[in-house]
Amino acid sequence: MLLTELNNGDIVSTSTDRTIRLWSKSNSWLTINILNTTRTAKSLTNLNDGNIIAGFDDGSIVILNYTNLNVLKTFKIRYNSVQSIINISNGKLMVGYISGHIEIWDCL
Repeated sequence: MLLTELNNGDIVSTSTDRTIRLWSKSNSWLTINILNTTRTAKSLTNLNDGNIIAGFDDGSIVILNYTNLNVLKTFKIRYNSVQSIINISNGKLMVGYISGHIEIWDCL
């Protein structure tokens, strides 16, 4: 399971059941949205604008809207499973893969 706190205090979680959940801090931690996927999220972080980045076991990276988990953009990467993502600046991400590759992506 992965967790990240959003700018508004809400929490986003991932699970091996292939879901991403948005939890509302202001609503006694009730789940306010669930995104079911066909793959497992291996990395989770948020961008400066508050949107969420998830990296998956199939090598894809998805940008999600932070208020409703709608998919805004999907990138299919050529390497295997994404193992880690960090937001380094102005929409640039550093992505580490299970293969040992590290790349910098401009997601704007």
